[in-house]
Amino acid sequence: PKSTLQLDSEISTPIADKIGMPLIVRKFPPAIVWRDDRRPCRIKNSRARLFNPPHQSINTGSLIVVRKDGKPLHPVHIHALFGYTVTAMKQPSHPDSASITADMLLSSRIDQISKEGFEKWYAKMWQTGLVKRGFVPSPFEITEDLEDD
Repeated sequence: PKSTLQLDSEISTPIADKIGMPLIVRKFPPAIVWRDDRRPCRIKNSRARLFNPPHQSINTGSLIVVRKDGKPLHPVHIHALFGYTVTAMKQPSHPDSASITADMLLSSRIDQISKEGFEKWYAKMWQTGLVKRGFVPSPFEITEDLEDD
């Protein structure tokens, strides 16, 4: 079997590419017990739309996501990518507390996306306590693969 790193991404990730964290996203086939044409909601993944808003389909099912450079990808990095995407691409008149879905994001605002903007947003996310767990370094501060000891 091929490593995920050797495969092409099945979902476009222009936001991650633009901030300098290129990803490979692969669709993971649902288990046989979940495959049922009478229950199509099982393949809906509204969060996946944030990889390429507002163009990405909601019908992706589960996904496997890895960094193209092979460095560790923490779930917080994906959470941050999605949060930053919403912040940068929402209608400027929407308040910070607005509940925004991917279809409400403006593809014309992709010019607002930058590595510098993401780094500032990421640092602020930790300072304001949006994440309650221990600190996770920025995806740009990870310089080596994790090693098993």
